[in-house]
Amino acid sequence: MLPEYQYMGYRYTPWEDKDIDVIKICHYIKMPEHLGGKEMHGPWSPYMTPTLEQFQEFILEWEYGKVD
Repeated sequence: MLPEYQYMGYRYTPWEDKDIDVIKICHYIKMPEHLGGKEMHGPWSPYMTPTLEQFQEFILEWEYGKVD
């Protein structure tokens, strides 16, 4: 089972895209309601799962405008 994280109102909810010969992880992040509750994709490789610290770092960078 893949981990789910929450931080500063953002929620990380990954899911596995299973194929015959490979499993890829889709990294979905739901924004807080005050930002419209939209979903965005995380920047990580589909072959790895981010740690809680990596997720928190991404959110902090996103909040401060350092992530494209």
